[in-house]
Amino acid sequence: MSVGVPVLGRRGRVPAGPEGPLAVPLCGDDEGALEVVRVLVRDTGCVPYDGGGLARADLLEAATAFLIGLWRTGQDPRAMLPPFALATS
Repeated sequence: MSVGVPVLGRRGRVPAGPEGPLAVPLCGDDEGALEVVRVLVRDTGCVPYDGGGLARADLLEAATAFLIGLWRTGQDPRAMLPPFALATS
């Protein structure tokens, strides 16, 4: 990986960070296919998040590119978001 971060640890699992396991957003319209991918995501130690239908996949790709751009310049994208508890209260 070009950003110098190990992706998979021992046994093909993504190491959990200090806040817990990595969330992996998924977009799709085929519930059966989504369930297969959810199982694969869980098998790597991550948590699948429902990102909506396939029509939203382009938004997910754009957001991912934006976040990676911030990381590559040494910025932490988490600083853009309020803590979850504050955002949902």
